[in-house]
Amino acid sequence: MKRFLVSILSLMLLCGCACVDKCADDSSQKKRKIAIHGYVYEKLSLVDTVKIAVDMGVDGVVLTKRQFIGGKYPNVKVSENMRPEQRDYVKKLFKDANLEIASIGVYRIPVKDIEKNLAFCKDMGIKIFTEEHPNEDEQKYYNELSEKYGVVVALHNHGRKFNKYWEPAYVKKLIDEKYPNIKTCSDNGHWARAGVDCVEGYKTLAWKIAMLHFKDVDEKGRDTCLGGGTLNIKKMLKVLDENGFDGYFVLEYEGDKSLLDINTRKSIKYLREN
Repeated sequence: MKRFLVSILSLMLLCGCACVDKCADDSSQKKRKIAIHGYVYEKLSLVDTVKIAVDMGVDGVVLTKRQFIGGKYPNVKVSENMRPEQRDYVKKLFKDANLEIASIGVYRIPVKDIEKNLAFCKDMGIKIFTEEHPNEDEQKYYNELSEKYGVVVALHNHGRKFNKYWEPAYVKKLIDEKYPNIKTCSDNGHWARAGVDCVEGYKTLAWKIAMLHFKDVDEKGRDTCLGGGTLNIKKMLKVLDENGFDGYFVLEYEGDKSLLDINTRKSIKYLREN
């Protein structure tokens, strides 16, 4: 009888430990930071985009200079040229909505304007500026000014016809050897359309990735909702987690505009559950 009771107690203890471990695992599962990109809402104001972001339950919005501020400033575009009172209005807009300005970009701007843009980011509390400067030798200005202003500069990739930034190994070599302060804003949709293995791309760039434009594409390379296309999204997430990625997953659906809302919401749900 004594042995029987000891066995039962041992079994209960093991079950209890398993439950504790499982609960710890569940509670420690990190919440992925999600942002929507103002670029895909360019016909709306920033004020309206923020309302959409709140309704969707995301964590941030990426600013684009294509949008007007809206609200009190319907005819003023979002940019480094905003006056102090306009900047304060946008800061308050995000604070009141409990959202973060995830970044601003993507831009190819003249060298003479780089410092003004990064100074704007510092003033606005924007941690990341995404760029795709065409002259690789002039990336040195971003590299230097990133350190000066404490703003992360993230090099973005488009397709093969733009430049060589579409190739992860090339970007890694570039920033490893010349520009250590520059990170990346990796767009797996453009990778896929350029024939890049996205999983290997994430492995190659690893901790150099500051943020993601995270997408799924169909068999023709067109954007769709996460989990609804041909890419192995779960494997990508696994690699990103193994890399320790803790930046923003920016949703930038560039497909059929009539499906923008539903596909963005599906993608948010996918990221929250995986």
